[in-house]
Amino acid sequence: MLKKLRNYQKDLANRLAQNRPLTLEEKASLRDHIDFFQHERLAHELVVILFALLAVGGVLFFSVFPSVAVGGLCLLFLTLLVPYVRHYYGLENGVQELYEIYDELERLGYVRRKCPESARSAMTAIFCHPGVPLAR
Repeated sequence: MLKKLRNYQKDLANRLAQNRPLTLEEKASLRDHIDFFQHERLAHELVVILFALLAVGGVLFFSVFPSVAVGGLCLLFLTLLVPYVRHYYGLENGVQELYEIYDELERLGYVRRKCPESARSAMTAIFCHPGVPLAR
């Protein structure tokens, strides 16, 4: 997933370097990708929280009822927690970089947050900014 995120960021950086406006399809794709990576980040955040709670609970349980089995379980949880935290860290930073790229595209006028007054069709409003009511 991190490789896919990095490749998408490189593609966006290349588009920024070309100084050309995005097409409607590219704007929709950008928002879709940001939403997709946000969802992926949330899923991994929940996994990290679960394993952190399991690790802390295991250590507390081990301190009250010390045994080799409980110690092994604690070690397993802590061992799995490290790669999950690293992966989540990469997703978090990657999504933040996508926000920065989106903001840069918006600053350059390639992406608009609000629909223009001439946006009367539902399709145009969806690509301008979802959630913004149509100007009538």
